[in-house]
Amino acid sequence: ELLDFAVQAFGWVAFFSWAWSFYPQLVLNCRRRRVDGLSLDYLLLNLSKHSFYLWYNGSLFCSPYVQDQYVERYGERQPVTLPDLCFSLHSVSVLLLQGLQCLVFDRRGQVLSWGSVLLTVSGWGFLLTMAMKFGPQGEWLTVALWANHLQVLFTILKYTPQAWFNYKRKSTVGWSVGNVIFDLIGGTSSTVQMFLQSWQMESFQNMRGDAGKLGLALVTIFYDLVFLLQHYILYPQPKQREEITEDVHVGPEEEGRGSGPNVEGEGERSHLLGSSQTSPRRSNHRGSKSKV
Repeated sequence: ELLDFAVQAFGWVAFFSWAWSFYPQLVLNCRRRRVDGLSLDYLLLNLSKHSFYLWYNGSLFCSPYVQDQYVERYGERQPVTLPDLCFSLHSVSVLLLQGLQCLVFDRRGQVLSWGSVLLTVSGWGFLLTMAMKFGPQGEWLTVALWANHLQVLFTILKYTPQAWFNYKRKSTVGWSVGNVIFDLIGGTSSTVQMFLQSWQMESFQNMRGDAGKLGLALVTIFYDLVFLLQHYILYPQPKQREEITEDVHVGPEEEGRGSGPNVEGEGERSHLLGSSQTSPRRSNHRGSKSKV
């Protein structure tokens, strides 16, 4: 019972950490009113990845037919838990909100690359082809496993555009480090949960059957360490400068006022200087009269 509780506990820790990891970027985009620090290619690949993962988790957790197929093939019960399914539903929903932000907020000329669009179309085209091939035969477990393999592939690919984007800018401003920290906690907790499940079942078969979850956690940990290296060591941003860069957006009118001469201000300063310069002469003049 204690081991079962630990498995569920680490599953929920991973769920809440990964679920919360989406919100720092969401809030940062709202606060800055622009998304120039977020790679659009990363967002598109991430949305596709979590959609594939939702397909897999939903099939194994909600379909008794697929669950029976899993037992027949692997000899173990399916490894997907309720936190896994809730996480997938939540992830797709929040990423759609981030996509809406990219349509509304300033992107500073950033557009999707043909590479990310081609990968997304190819991935979905392949999965639909597998569904049309194996679905009529009742092999929905095979389709779900292909969706799982695709989400692992997209997990490996999705971080690369953001890491490259940070490298090109030599900055991580606009890319929330809170996202990275919570993501790292989630990946570590998920890995511990997988090992505890193997210990509980006295077999590592669940890791092979749910290689997508393990691959997701390990790849996440690796790239999160890369992002932390970029943020704190390679491209560190002074705290005050980063806050100014993120919070202040100078419009064209304000730029013009800041760069051009302030006539009214200059007049006030010259008037004050004039008064301060003439006042000694007046006092000297009065002093001379008194002497006479």
